[in-house]
Amino acid sequence: MDLQSVLKTYKDFPKQGITFFDIIPYLQDKEIYRTLIDRIAECTTAPNVAAPEARGFLFTAPLLIVSRCVHNIIPVRKSGKLPFAEGDLHEVKIVKEYGFDKLYYRTSDIAAGLPTGDVIEISIIDDVLATVEVLRAMENAQASYETIAAILAQKRREENLARGMEEKAAARAAEKTAIEDARFVLPNACDTKLMLTMNARSLQNFFRHRCCSRAQWEIRELARQMLELVLPVAPTLFAHSGPPCADGPCPEGKMTCGRGAEIRGEYQALRERFRHG
Repeated sequence: MDLQSVLKTYKDFPKQGITFFDIIPYLQDKEIYRTLIDRIAECTTAPNVAAPEARGFLFTAPLLIVSRCVHNIIPVRKSGKLPFAEGDLHEVKIVKEYGFDKLYYRTSDIAAGLPTGDVIEISIIDDVLATVEVLRAMENAQASYETIAAILAQKRREENLARGMEEKAAARAAEKTAIEDARFVLPNACDTKLMLTMNARSLQNFFRHRCCSRAQWEIRELARQMLELVLPVAPTLFAHSGPPCADGPCPEGKMTCGRGAEIRGEYQALRERFRHG
């Protein structure tokens, strides 16, 4: 199917000397639209896609369903459209075919994406070619992420070596935590406020997995604080909540942190503290 032949063109719109390409015909035929999305999916290999408004949204959102590669959509919007925490919003000045404009994106939307190794790959999908400045801004954010990750990796490696880890193990563990922590730092420590409900069984399962030292540290800290909130309310019900190693052997096998005895002591002390008020 020749998708280009489907487009309609209007000369001298919206200004003299400009040829406007109308993409509406893509939206008026289900088979044509499906073919277009499939072809975009075939050539989109990055797991994160930046979508300048508004037409970019029409062609990127379906990729979350049809593409095996795409996992995250990064909205790029006009002024006043994106709510943001202090320091999270970034402005991009672009040159369009008929003048200048400004677009905005949030660093936290990039940080929420799926990394490829130690970088975050981003594709930009739009119906115009004037996206160079957006691309450059995204590359700057990625460069900042890589710089932060490198600094954190060096620091974590030195800490691991000081704790007696072998060189390769120290570097490998440092790289993993650095990648995770760099994503946490990029949104400029903006708050995320959530409201959720869990029954006791769900909470037990949450504590089992997220209190484990293999969980990302800020999630692990959240789980620990939640456990400290429910223990005074229902000490018997949550008497054995926490990571598996708090009451038995570690199930992680070769991936164990090797701190079972230490963690067991911490949670026994925590339970005793609340058991006796």
